[in-house]
Amino acid sequence: MSVPSDASQAKVLLVDDEPANRLALRGGLEGLDLTSVEAQFGEEALAQRVGVSFAYVSKIESGRLDFGEYPSEGVIRKLAVELDADEDELPLLAQKIPEAIRRRPFERPDAFRQIARLDDQRLDRLLAVIESDVRSSARSTRSGVKA
Repeated sequence: MSVPSDASQAKVLLVDDEPANRLALRGGLEGLDLTSVEAQFGEEALAQRVGVSFAYVSKIESGRLDFGEYPSEGVIRKLAVELDADEDELPLLAQKIPEAIRRRPFERPDAFRQIARLDDQRLDRLLAVIESDVRSSARSTRSGVKA
């Protein structure tokens, strides 16, 4: 096993529901100057990575937060990073509007007034044009050509 040159700063997360397995894994890391963090199962590991309690992650996952309690945007963003999810989509699913999206109508109220008046069919056409433009720009950027 190769260890990065800055191994003193490297962390390893050991996740297994069997203590004997975690012990064996920990033994395999001895002498590598790594910091290991252990968890019994995935939700516990996720909670450690996000910096909240396992009970809180479990409540979020099961939809059993107390009435009126919602995870903060910061917690949602950390969850998105750890779960390799879209950092803008996950807050929206939790009915939290990301700051960049919340701020934009105030920066361009004229545009948002027009968008608000569109019926669904026209809005879908507008989105198709925008998505096509974004894809075209991405292709141009990858090929080194400015759009």
